[in-house]
Amino acid sequence: MYPLYPWPGFYCDGLICRLIPDVQPWVLMLLSAFAIISVVPCFQYLTFRVYSNVVSVADARFYVGQRPQLIILIISNAILGANVVAFGILGQEPEYVKEIYATPEISTLLRKRGGRVVIFGRPGDPGTLIYEIYLIFVSVLLVLPVICIMMMYARRVIRKREHLVSTRTHKVEDRLAKVFFIQIVSVIIFYCVPIVTLLGLMVMDTTTWPTWLLAIIRPMLMLLLTLKSTVQSMIFLLKNPIYAKILHAFAKQKCKVDVYDIAAPVLPPTANPTAPKQTCDGTAADKFCKIDAANQAALSYVCSCTA
Repeated sequence: MYPLYPWPGFYCDGLICRLIPDVQPWVLMLLSAFAIISVVPCFQYLTFRVYSNVVSVADARFYVGQRPQLIILIISNAILGANVVAFGILGQEPEYVKEIYATPEISTLLRKRGGRVVIFGRPGDPGTLIYEIYLIFVSVLLVLPVICIMMMYARRVIRKREHLVSTRTHKVEDRLAKVFFIQIVSVIIFYCVPIVTLLGLMVMDTTTWPTWLLAIIRPMLMLLLTLKSTVQSMIFLLKNPIYAKILHAFAKQKCKVDVYDIAAPVLPPTANPTAPKQTCDGTAADKFCKIDAANQAALSYVCSCTA
């Protein structure tokens, strides 16, 4: 689903919208809201576990016990669940939506690309969805600060107890706390900011904004949301010393890429009687782009690497 600024709505080009073009808007909104919000309780639970493992054994002054944590999780999940339900109930199209479908922009989009368009009102007036937008803003202000405060306090405790534990234990605790702190930063950049901006712009009348600016904002918001899971996975991998060492070794590995002026699939060197069109020597990281270029051009290539 993609935003349709300046219209307060979405364009759906996914499998459900292709197979069921007349799918009800509340179904799309309910499924989309569940997919986006369902990751928050898991992340919040992991954050609380890190906080408990670090602070509970440090005799810290500020410690939230297991029972208060459970109460916080229940309240947070209730707030998040209310958002999912509210998206389904309040994400309704107005009675005059057919007039909007008849506009040149929307009609051309549906005629050329198909799919499903869900529009909640006129520019700057998202109809009943505005109440859910206010609710999501309040939810972010209630849920996010608790996670940030607990993780920052856990990092502070780790620094204070550095002289009380072994160097190895301290390094493990510090690395774990850093990972989750960076994860929180990534959640803010790739999750909270895009969602707040995505819904916030629906309340604003952006018809007077330059078209080039809207053309940048629309894909940028979806790109940030799409990259969230990738960025969080890369943080776990790159902060792990074992995986980081493997990736570093791969980047420094000596490789040679021979690109042949014949169509793919890739053939072994003995099956290529002609000389290679291009030969590139260097590290695996340097020559990865050459392999990608060969794939894009549908050419055969042979890559050989040495440790």
